Amino acid sequence: MSEASRHCQHRLLELAQRLHLDAGHPTLATIERVAGDLIDEKQRAGVEDAWKRLPTSTVSEYLSGKSRLPDWQFFHTFVAVCHRIAVQNDLDVPPPSELMAEFGALWKAAKAETGSAPGYVASPRWTPGDILEPTVQEVRMEPLPAVGFRMPRAWGRSGAAILRRAAMGDANAAYQAAILLACEAAIKPEDACDRKDLLSMAAFYRGKATGKVEQAATLRLAGPPLHNAARSLALGHKRSGKPCVIFFRAFLQVEAALRPVHATFIVSADL
Repeated sequence: MSEASRHCQHRLLELAQRLHLDAGHPTLATIERVAGDLIDEKQRAGVEDAWKRLPTSTVSEYLSGKSRLPDWQFFHTFVAVCHRIAVQNDLDVPPPSELMAEFGALWKAAKAETGSAPGYVASPRWTPGDILEPTVQEVRMEPLPAVGFRMPRAWGRSGAAILRRAAMGDANAAYQAAILLACEAAIKPEDACDRKDLLSMAAFYRGKATGKVEQAATLRLAGPPLHNAARSLALGHKRSGKPCVIFFRAFLQVEAALRPVHATFIVSADL
């Protein structure tokens, strides 16, 4: 089956990857556990046929584009699990009925594409600035560090979109993600485990941007260099006519970690 003939399969894979990030990028172990809890609840209620357990290997292979098109029970459970996790973490996601309808329509179309011989669905390359369909060339998503990162609630859809693009290979988004994560770490206590997780993720995305984004090679994840990088990012988006609240918020976070509170508003006046 040609790449062009798997259009809906690629779109379905992208939708699943996006929902995973919108839910805060939960670990595969968390997804497996929540799926098990959900199925146990359904079994007690006498309703279990529409649900499926989600082993970490199964979810990993699909989200990385390495598996055949799963059956509907996989998506039905995956969508419900991601929605539950997002709600538990106070993240903004569409209602379950809307998500199920979107996934259901794409799954039916993708199933029709496979015919009697389902094909493998490779992760499509994301092209920055594309407003049409992304280029359908085979490319694998880079594995993320094994940390318990949860996307901050205040990042909202803008943050989820940046992480999604970064995970799909966009170097500019990876650079932005590195700064956002490092700024989030700046307001955490020095000995906090979540600070270490945030810095680990920041270093990972800085690595993805290095060699592709000029500033990434000199990006430091703490102190005045981070402050300057966050300020440049916030100002750059303001001047481009595309202001983004999370960049301004990130700048204030690292500034607050370096300066007295009263100085924040003086230095930030031009933002």
